[in-house]
Amino acid sequence: MVEAGADALKVFPADVVGTRFVTGLRAVMPAGTILVPVGGVDATTIPTWLKAGAKGFGVGSALYKPGALSDETLERARLLLESTRVAND
Repeated sequence: MVEAGADALKVFPADVVGTRFVTGLRAVMPAGTILVPVGGVDATTIPTWLKAGAKGFGVGSALYKPGALSDETLERARLLLESTRVAND
């Protein structure tokens, strides 16, 4: 995929393959390849994914659950963003 011009690779299902998979991929992928975990990523796991070398995330239910009020979704978004800042400190 990288040879075909992909800028980033989706790592799915992230919660099944785990952070060690991302660490392993980084060792064999060309420098600068962006790895984006998707599936099971949430505010509690983002710091660990960042330490493993992830550069972005796909989130679904960690951000929105059907029927959630806008305030609930806003709070989930705030927690997700905060988790990226904590990991970068």
